[in-house]
Amino acid sequence: MSAESHKKYLERCSLREAQKAIDRRGAEGFDKAAFSSLRIQTLEVWKRLMVGLVGLGFGGGAWYAMEHGYAGFGLFLGICGFFLLLVAIFGLTRAMDAVFSDPVIDRLFELLLKG
Repeated sequence: MSAESHKKYLERCSLREAQKAIDRRGAEGFDKAAFSSLRIQTLEVWKRLMVGLVGLGFGGGAWYAMEHGYAGFGLFLGICGFFLLLVAIFGLTRAMDAVFSDPVIDRLFELLLKG
């Protein structure tokens, strides 16, 4: 996936999360500081699915290793698979000010106010 496509995904996520925050808290207390501190999902859905599949593969490898007497290696694969599945389920979130530069945050905040 290209960097431009990833950037558009992040912008869509930020506007969606901002709209959710406005719906929950109301627009009165929602300013640029609150907007830039929102946490957004930074891992696209297709990447989360791929991480989940790899985690399941690790789990299968762990089961196979345990069945064939490689307990240490099986435990290692099982732990890795578990953490990959956690990433697939919950994703990775970061604050908007850590993802975007200030001019981009300003532009997105203006888009939110207009639309």
